[in-house]
Amino acid sequence: MITPIKLNLYLIRRFTMWLLVTGAAFSLLIFLGDFLDMLKLASKFNQGNLQAAYFTVLRFPFLLIDLMPFIMLFATVFCLLSLSESRELVVVRAAGLSVWQFILPLLVFTLLLGCVVLAFLDPIGTTSYQKFRQIENQLRPNMPSLDISGSGLWLRELSPAGDRILHATRIVDEKKLLLEQTNYLIYDPGGNLSKRVRAQKATLVEGEWVFENAQIHDMSGDITEHDRLRLGTASEITDLQEHFRHPNALSVWALPQYIATAGEAGIDTNSHRVRLYTMLTLPFMLMAMVLVAASFSLPTGRLLSGGRTIGYSILFGFLLFIFGEFVAKLSELNILPILLASLAPPLIATLLATTLLLEAEDG
Repeated sequence: MITPIKLNLYLIRRFTMWLLVTGAAFSLLIFLGDFLDMLKLASKFNQGNLQAAYFTVLRFPFLLIDLMPFIMLFATVFCLLSLSESRELVVVRAAGLSVWQFILPLLVFTLLLGCVVLAFLDPIGTTSYQKFRQIENQLRPNMPSLDISGSGLWLRELSPAGDRILHATRIVDEKKLLLEQTNYLIYDPGGNLSKRVRAQKATLVEGEWVFENAQIHDMSGDITEHDRLRLGTASEITDLQEHFRHPNALSVWALPQYIATAGEAGIDTNSHRVRLYTMLTLPFMLMAMVLVAASFSLPTGRLLSGGRTIGYSILFGFLLFIFGEFVAKLSELNILPILLASLAPPLIATLLATTLLLEAEDG
């Protein structure tokens, strides 16, 4: 007689095999699809095919994490369908085990796998995606470098006429590029500091920094005051939010610190908090996908055919993805609480899948 431990290990082994096969198939599709996009980006900046492939490799771990729920969904469907076709599930049921007893080891394995993804794959993916963003910014002309620290906003503009560094204690309006308590350091072509502009407020208007109540400090010691001072800049900035650290470039471990620091500087961190909570609920989303796949796969032979099982699984997974994106956008706009928006997709999927399983298995 097969012991429950041996049965659980066997189910996990079969599930892992299908997970690897499905993951390999999705990885190939991800790589080929993203490579075509990166070819367009590389050609735009006169880069070759090898550089486009390098961009794809840098983006690949991040894209793989985003598609993990779909990989889990299809792997579970194929695993349970194969067990049904080989009559192994019939033997398991004949031994007196309920559907919940042989689904439980798959759920536990999925939960552990989700934790591994958060602990190891997410830092790798965010680091490589951040590298891609840095290379992309370097390829764009007149693209300033921007960073956020505990002291506020730091913006560096590179120019043959001399670099310039802008420091602002607080950001009043990201869209209008309105900054408070600013210091603007102007360097000559040799890299020596030539002037420093201190102002209560600064904003970027039509390619010029406009400083209000400004003081110009020369290196000779002279100080001149201006109610309104305009200085030209070559920086191509239209929205500060576009130049902040992208949420996808920060791991789940780095996001809390960045959210706290950026929040103190007056930066809207809704998109970063949405990313944080979404990643924290990833293990539960993966478990929900296993339940969804089981709800369509296990009744096969009595309610659904194999083709319909796959079709309904694809449809439900797609609808769940659209719903997750929709509530995430609502939370970014402060329409829904972020925690609720992050928990809603896995919770709803779990409840619906559990209801279908109870209806199909227990009547």
